[in-house]
Amino acid sequence: MWQGFLNRIKAHILPYDILTAVFIILLLGITSFFHSQLPRANHLASIYISLFIALIFFSMMPRDLYDKKAFVHLFYPVFLIPIIFESLGELIPYVNPHFIDATLFKMDTFLCGNTPCLLLQKWIHPWLTEVLQLAYTSYYFMPLILGTVFFIKKDKRLSSFIFAILLGFYLSYIGYLLFPALGPRFWLDPTHSVYKNTYLAKWLAYCLNVLEKNKTDAFPSGHTQISLMCTYFASYLGKGWLFLFGISTTLLIISTIYCRYHHVTDVIAGIALALICLKIAPPLEKHIWRWIKS
Repeated sequence: MWQGFLNRIKAHILPYDILTAVFIILLLGITSFFHSQLPRANHLASIYISLFIALIFFSMMPRDLYDKKAFVHLFYPVFLIPIIFESLGELIPYVNPHFIDATLFKMDTFLCGNTPCLLLQKWIHPWLTEVLQLAYTSYYFMPLILGTVFFIKKDKRLSSFIFAILLGFYLSYIGYLLFPALGPRFWLDPTHSVYKNTYLAKWLAYCLNVLEKNKTDAFPSGHTQISLMCTYFASYLGKGWLFLFGISTTLLIISTIYCRYHHVTDVIAGIALALICLKIAPPLEKHIWRWIKS
């Protein structure tokens, strides 16, 4: 029975299933090690165990793009990633409570002469805030839109795209664990609102603050990292897609500073991490493929 079970998984498993399993096990290990310091350690452990069981189920689903059931296997990360991200809000503040915002502010001042958010303050205007907040929010849809297009086109590079993006998420989460930071929106003068006289931007910012339970996600800038990676993969679909994602990503990166979500140092780290992920993802994926097929 067990041999048949393992053979079925091996027949359908994808490299990013292995990558995800390793990361979930890592989080479960951290939860176990710091059990006494975590107020809801058992709750966290149950989340990671449940995710691992769900992952086994998803890994048994077909992976052939022409099989309708493959949709479940290929798109389960859309639901898994938010759960993992939110869980970090119950992990990071207790595992590593030493936030590095003060250091990041000093680095920004060294690089720019002053805190970039304050330098941009004279340019704040309601209509510009509306546009840039929308650009910032586009991050949450970029991977899904690109993945959907790859799926509709039956592009075999879809699994490689998902692998690279998931690698990007997981490495950025490790960054949050090692270098927790809240970002300028929680450190600068709260009496000066970027969202004064705005409507949609103010509502979107409020929703993000409420929905994001993990607030220690400033360094590196995952928004910068993932949007740049999506722009790279958009080039596979043609110049039109590259232009669209390029414009969105440019505005998004500006918005991370303008809307006070990130330090410039966070953005630089996000760019560096994007380049690293794009460099190491292909050989790492090939290595895992060889292991699966062995």
